[in-house]
Amino acid sequence: GPLIGARMTYAVREGTVLRSAIVRPAPLVRRGDTVTLKAAVGSVEVTARGVSRGDGGKGESIRVFNETTRTTIFCTVLDARTVLAGKEGHR
Repeated sequence: GPLIGARMTYAVREGTVLRSAIVRPAPLVRRGDTVTLKAAVGSVEVTARGVSRGDGGKGESIRVFNETTRTTIFCTVLDARTVLAGKEGHR
């Protein structure tokens, strides 16, 4: 099910009904991982290399250091190696 590999956002007692508010997606990207950063500039897709500054599951927003521009920006995790510039996910 969708909870396999997920992690809790805080401690819960045995027997607690698990709701989405207390469960986060399993991290696909971990702090320090090298990722491909994608950004749309008009109708052109631009890619750059980046380094994750935090852990994040699919659809979550994490900070990523863009090695090309030497800046840290918020990105949305697409998969274990790719993030999308912009903060469309949630944390």
